[in-house]
Amino acid sequence: MAVDLASLAREREARNRSRPTRAPAPPVRPQPPPASAGTGLAKAHRSVRMAHAVGLLLCAVVAPVAALLLPIRVALMAFGGGYLAAMSGGGFVHAALPENLREGGPPASPDVVDGLFNAAAFRDLNGAWDLEYDSALECLAFACTYGKQNCLTNDMYSGDLSLGKIWTLVSAKLKEGVIKCD
Repeated sequence: MAVDLASLAREREARNRSRPTRAPAPPVRPQPPPASAGTGLAKAHRSVRMAHAVGLLLCAVVAPVAALLLPIRVALMAFGGGYLAAMSGGGFVHAALPENLREGGPPASPDVVDGLFNAAAFRDLNGAWDLEYDSALECLAFACTYGKQNCLTNDMYSGDLSLGKIWTLVSAKLKEGVIKCD
């Protein structure tokens, strides 16, 4: 049984002509993920957010001050320690936190979350900074309220969080001479 290739080609061309012609679709270019892509710092495990807050504190505050006042190797160690704390996945920070500042068990896996400490931050540095700062403020408020368990909790979490609000509430409580809430 011989196959006639010319007749098969004519049949294929006839089928193609009977189909409606469509304009070719434009090539799909993959869009880079936004800086907030990832597992989400705002939704990450509490210990991961605390690790990022420690990393931000060390990298943005301690390292520059150390660079001005101490030998440069101390500043580099502070910066490296901050980066490692943020990228550790929160396991070490979880073990170091007191019991009232932990939520649940240790983080399951060291996921890379969005924020300043990943490669996506370079696409939107301002957005990454804002994300880290907001997370650090929330971690500071969480620590100042002993894990949302003291008398400052309702005032702290009513309305927007800000560094001034946290400072005002905590300093007013300390001026009363009372560290422990009733």
